[in-house]
Amino acid sequence: MQYIKTPAEKRINLQSGMYCHVLGNELVINDVTTVEPRHLEIKLDKLNSSNTLQYLLNIILTLGLITVILLSSFFIFIPLLFVSLWHLRKLKQQTIPHNKSNCIPYKNIEKIELEKGKLGFNYLKIYIENNDIQSLKILRLYDSESTFEQAKKLLNNWIKKDEKKESTPLKISGYAIPLSETENYLFNNENAFYTQNNVYELNKQDRYIYIRAIAIFVGFILAASIIAKISLMFETNPNYIDFIVLLFFAFLFLIPIKYSSKSVPNQFNLKSIREIKSNSKKIILTLKDSSWFLPLKIHFKTKYLTQEQIDFLKKIQIEAVKN
Repeated sequence: MQYIKTPAEKRINLQSGMYCHVLGNELVINDVTTVEPRHLEIKLDKLNSSNTLQYLLNIILTLGLITVILLSSFFIFIPLLFVSLWHLRKLKQQTIPHNKSNCIPYKNIEKIELEKGKLGFNYLKIYIENNDIQSLKILRLYDSESTFEQAKKLLNNWIKKDEKKESTPLKISGYAIPLSETENYLFNNENAFYTQNNVYELNKQDRYIYIRAIAIFVGFILAASIIAKISLMFETNPNYIDFIVLLFFAFLFLIPIKYSSKSVPNQFNLKSIREIKSNSKKIILTLKDSSWFLPLKIHFKTKYLTQEQIDFLKKIQIEAVKN
């Protein structure tokens, strides 16, 4: 065999400009539209687990940032602290070494996961087993919905779902209120259901859960450092610049407050609505939720809403006040 030119419907475009070829017996990743003998070299024993050191350094950096912020009240490090904490979220993925092979036989694929990310960064995760060693190959898909759907169609027979964690998407009906171009809440009787591309997933997690936890933590560090700064000012002779800087960073405290309550729950009961506020840009639903100590807020942008949908939300507000 000299080469095989795979048709477009058998290739998955990747963010890097490369392709994932779906052949009869293997997946092949390369930078051309053909598969040649050199691309069929299997190197499943080549693993990369060096990211463990990277994350260890990240933990040290996070602890160092917290110490510096508290001792010096140097608030400019607050955004960097948020980034480092967000990066640590992926620690659990690093327990599995990354596989370097660009040719993966089907017999070695344990399961495949398609994961939707933010800003069009969708991922294809290939779990590989070779000689009783599990590894992971992560491919970033080209940022289009058609690429995601094509990957789902091509790999449908290879995707093995954990029935305890995964659920079959359900089609449900209801009055749709859009959150974005692809997201809606379907209001059905006494409940509202979150859908993406008109599909409701029973066990889908609120994407703001981790962000809320980070916001609370960063807010705590910011508040503690502001208190430390005020205590230091009482011991010295502060000038107006100290007060201006302190006031500026006090306003930064509004950022973690905002994200500590932001939410996109998978579903909620209309009776849990505490209030609905509106302005020219947004309509905000505030919910009572026993799983979080702060009220949860859902933000609907008016640019996606028709007047009929706005009136529908106002009607819900009137009924919520009555209840």
